[in-house]
Amino acid sequence: MTRDIEALLPTLRRGVRELMGRAAAQGLSVVITGTYRTHEEQERLFAQGRTTPGKVVTNVRGGDSFHNHRVAFDFARNVRGREFDNSDNFFDRVGAIWREMGGVWGGDWTRFVDRPHCEFTDGKPVSWFKAGNTLDDGLKMRWER
Repeated sequence: MTRDIEALLPTLRRGVRELMGRAAAQGLSVVITGTYRTHEEQERLFAQGRTTPGKVVTNVRGGDSFHNHRVAFDFARNVRGREFDNSDNFFDRVGAIWREMGGVWGGDWTRFVDRPHCEFTDGKPVSWFKAGNTLDDGLKMRWER
């Protein structure tokens, strides 16, 4: 797994940078904790809490994650020891910024709430990406239009 923003598709790279700037302007210090994952890395995460020790962190198998297709990232609070503290609605506030920009925030999900997760797929399902398709480099999110 990588935290490298450059591993994302261009639309997402621009979006992440904009999100971090908008969050900083509101006093929210964001760090990116994950971007692209290989299928094998996603499978290892899927096994966590099921067949290997740890807490369940995903319901998505390898190849079925938007992380596998470079259109998703995870974030946390950039404060050592408080990375996942949401007592002041940090994740909700950052998620609202991403949603306003035109992305999908995992905190809005009802089946598997994933507050540290953001994605932008232009409405395409994972099957579209698995078929070998990808977002055009020039595709703009709502905030860019």
